[in-house]
Amino acid sequence: MNGELATKAASNEASCQATFNGREECDKLADYIESNHPDCACEKFRVSPASSEPVADIEEVYRVAVSPRDIDQDGVLMVRPFEKVAREGVSVIRSISSPEQFGTLVCDGLYSKPGDPLKSIQKVYTVPVGGTDGIRAQKAGEGARLFGVYDQVVSRTKKEELPVPTHAGIFLRLPPPGTANRRKIQKDYAGQLREMFLNRELPIDGAYEGLLTKLNERAAASEFVLKAEDGE
Repeated sequence: MNGELATKAASNEASCQATFNGREECDKLADYIESNHPDCACEKFRVSPASSEPVADIEEVYRVAVSPRDIDQDGVLMVRPFEKVAREGVSVIRSISSPEQFGTLVCDGLYSKPGDPLKSIQKVYTVPVGGTDGIRAQKAGEGARLFGVYDQVVSRTKKEELPVPTHAGIFLRLPPPGTANRRKIQKDYAGQLREMFLNRELPIDGAYEGLLTKLNERAAASEFVLKAEDGE
C-alpha cells in the first residue's frame, strides 16, 4: 500500500475481497478497510473466497494464548498482541470451527524454529460477536462502533498447506487518521478488547473436549519444531 489509503468503492463481495486479498500482514489494513468500506460494510460479505460465510452475530470467537508469544514472564496475557487490532488485525477462531479446523489453526501458532523455545498453550478465551456484550456492540463515546469482525482467512505457517476457512480477524475502526493522540487512543481501545477476552477465560482441558491439552503434549514432544525447509 506504500502508506496510501484506498479510494472508496461500492461494497460488495468482489470489492471487499479485493480489499483484503494479499494484505494479511499489512500494518495499515485496519485503516485501509475503513477508508474503502466505512462502517463495517464488508461484514455482510465473504471477504475471503476460502471462507464459508460471513461472521454472524450469533457466533463466538476464540483467542488461544500461546507462550512465549502472548504471555509475559508472570503468566499475564500481554496487551501487545491486541494492539494489532489497529493495524493488521487480531486473529481469532470462529465457533463454527470443527475440532479439526480449530486444532489446525491452533497448531499454526505452536510452530517454532529449531533452537527457539518450545511454545505451549497457556490460556483460551471466547467472546460473543453480537449481542449487548459482544465485540460488535462496543462503541466510542459518540456512539460509533469500534470494531469490525470479518471472515478473513489467512495463509498457513507452512505456506504450501491450504488455509482454514474458519479463521476471522478483528479490526479497529477509530479514531480516523489525523486525530490528536491517535496512537494512545488506539492503545486504550486495544486494551478494552483485551479486557473482553480476559473476562471470558475457559479451562484449557475443557475446550473442544480436551483438544488443547493434547496439543500441548504434542508441543512438549517437539512435534511443532519446523524443519529447515519449512520456513516460517
